[in-house]
Amino acid sequence: MIKRYQYGRFIRILWLILSPFTLVIAGTVWAIWPKGSGLGWLLAVEAFILLYSLYAFWSLAATFGQVVLTPTEVEVVQFGRTRRLPYEAIQSVRRGQIALIIKTESRTVFLERHIDAVFDLMAELQYRAPELRVDRQALIRQPLPQTVNGRLQAFLFSIGISLLCLIVGGGIIWSGLDETGLRFGSMLFFGLWPLIVSGLFLYLSFFFTWRLTLLPDKIIVRFPFHERQFTLDELLSARLVTITNNRSPEPSLVLVLTLANGRSLRISQQEMPIPLMQLLEMLVHHYQLPLAYEKEPMAVHHTQFGAGSRRPFADYLNGESRVTVQSVEDICRWLQQCEYVRDAELFNQRDVWQHPGEFEALQKGDCEDHALWAWRKLRELNIPAEFVVGRAQWSENGVGGAHAWVSYRENGRIYILETTHKNRHPIYPLEAIQERYHPWYSVDEANKTYRFSPVATAPNIASKS
Repeated sequence: MIKRYQYGRFIRILWLILSPFTLVIAGTVWAIWPKGSGLGWLLAVEAFILLYSLYAFWSLAATFGQVVLTPTEVEVVQFGRTRRLPYEAIQSVRRGQIALIIKTESRTVFLERHIDAVFDLMAELQYRAPELRVDRQALIRQPLPQTVNGRLQAFLFSIGISLLCLIVGGGIIWSGLDETGLRFGSMLFFGLWPLIVSGLFLYLSFFFTWRLTLLPDKIIVRFPFHERQFTLDELLSARLVTITNNRSPEPSLVLVLTLANGRSLRISQQEMPIPLMQLLEMLVHHYQLPLAYEKEPMAVHHTQFGAGSRRPFADYLNGESRVTVQSVEDICRWLQQCEYVRDAELFNQRDVWQHPGEFEALQKGDCEDHALWAWRKLRELNIPAEFVVGRAQWSENGVGGAHAWVSYRENGRIYILETTHKNRHPIYPLEAIQERYHPWYSVDEANKTYRFSPVATAPNIASKS
């Protein structure tokens, strides 16, 4: 199974507006600048605007690309060409203030930083790349105390932009002091905007100057002007939440720490130098917090389930299917006769989701093909079932990957039907193996879709209740 990441329409339209607008601003400043005075300031301001204009046009062109994750490599489609980066070669992945940067042994790839689900993409790359995965696990298991500082690079970037805008705005206003009338008003107007942006970036810089310290018995968060600390007995839960904000072109990922006094502490991914999922795993590991997943109804388009999902889910539940089953055991027996084959070998394509009728004819396919067929058969038996995509870990070293499976409810219990298991019994009670499965999205027999959010709840909650 693979995943595809693309750019949303909002960010593409935003850069489509900003790109020509920056050229208009450059021409306007050139036209209204007093002739024969402040030539150095004029060139500095024009250079700043033109550099941003060049960045805007590059960003606009980059939003027509995409990133595709395959079992062995990441494909970056950008500017009309495809670059393939093996996971073994990836040395670092980071989201800077200008671009999303993927560095390998031989090249560095720059992507526009607002790609949809960017933090999920970063987490996937950091999980799949062996070198990054080792570093992440080592960081999680380091003994306490552990300290995570705010993003120093983002702080320095904000301060730098603030000073640069201050100089540009001050230069424009200074050059217009000798002017009068409309020319003075125009110079003042175009000088105030950089000053406003300067103040905004100065304000934003304070969001990155904090420190989170994990101690064996408490957690301390130090901000520029105050400090918060709470003991483990006060911590009720830690959960990842995706917040949609009309002021932002992309949803914000937030780690919410809920306390016993009714208050909560929110840590945004924008403020963190490491993925929030990694921080949550640190809390789970060091404080022995049980990790579970909360399911919430959400309109998830079928294409978000995987790159090979090219048809509505209702299509898989309809159409021709000649294999009849009378029980769940019949489903398991028939699946164990099928052969697990990757799509690259079977179809010479990266990802193909077969219709259950096609899968019956070939009796070959990968995890999605097995799971979709079982999902349909469970529905035919009137058993509530969900087709689920996410990450599964079955190896002893904890290494896993993107996967598809089926969960169903029978006699009040939830079971996992691991449809690709050939040499072992494929049915497991959810509570017995839920630590191996990390779901992202699911769809039920009524074609209702759901999203899963990880949540760690303190053990003392169960004892108190």
